[in-house]
Amino acid sequence: MQFALAKGRVIWLPEETPLATFADMAMLAKQQIKSVLVTPLIIGSKVLGTLNLASERPSAYADVRAIGESFRAGDVVSMDLTGLTPEDAKRMIDFASGLTFGLQGTIERIGGKVFLLTPKGVEVAASVRSSLIS
Repeated sequence: MQFALAKGRVIWLPEETPLATFADMAMLAKQQIKSVLVTPLIIGSKVLGTLNLASERPSAYADVRAIGESFRAGDVVSMDLTGLTPEDAKRMIDFASGLTFGLQGTIERIGGKVFLLTPKGVEVAASVRSSLIS
């Protein structure tokens, strides 16, 4: 699943869409970020900034570093563990649990083998959650 910002709104891109189609996605690909959902933080009529959602689908426990770095940077992280062995998935959950506890965030299963890591003080809308598990 890939997302891009187009004309001020988030759009979903099929997996076969070349990342070079969107300049910001090409930059993210160079950083090995698989997909990012950028959501405006709005209070009243003021946009205060954006919230990044990194969507990770690790293929081995060695991919844990990218998840940790994204979460430490303040991003909400969607972690899809379907490609891992049961042993690696358990290790990944143990790591993510320690990470979220240490940084006072939360971890929750949002469907199947998909987990959502949320930094302290951040709430993820139900519509965003449902898009992460479909």
